[in-house]
Amino acid sequence: MRINVRGTSRRFRVTAPGAVHVSHEEVAQALGAEQVGPSRTRPVSPVAILALRERVGRLLKSTGGRPALEGAAARKKIPLQEGDWPKLQEIAAKVEGEGGVKATPGQIAAVLLHEAIEMHGHRSRPRQRRRAPLK
Repeated sequence: MRINVRGTSRRFRVTAPGAVHVSHEEVAQALGAEQVGPSRTRPVSPVAILALRERVGRLLKSTGGRPALEGAAARKKIPLQEGDWPKLQEIAAKVEGEGGVKATPGQIAAVLLHEAIEMHGHRSRPRQRRRAPLK
């Protein structure tokens, strides 16, 4: 059997013929593991929904048909993790709320993605590790 390990990430890939993918959930269940510590997902706060509603409402412009996001220059297909689309649908429903903005899950995703990119955009080049001086 041959195992390829690249970089410093904790992921590895088994390239042996007939290798079967085993999910981390299956491994955890087989070992009787249980989650320790906080979950990586948090519920969306009402304040965050109101702020998102305001941002989306500011960007949605109607030109006679379905309102479109102002400044959206291209439509691209992007892969989503399983379960992301239903979460986006849920967020879109919360943003609409009573008298809120009618935005599609895709429009919500575009706004959230843009904000995440802007938040990380201050890094013009990848971080370099500091190395200890040679003795």
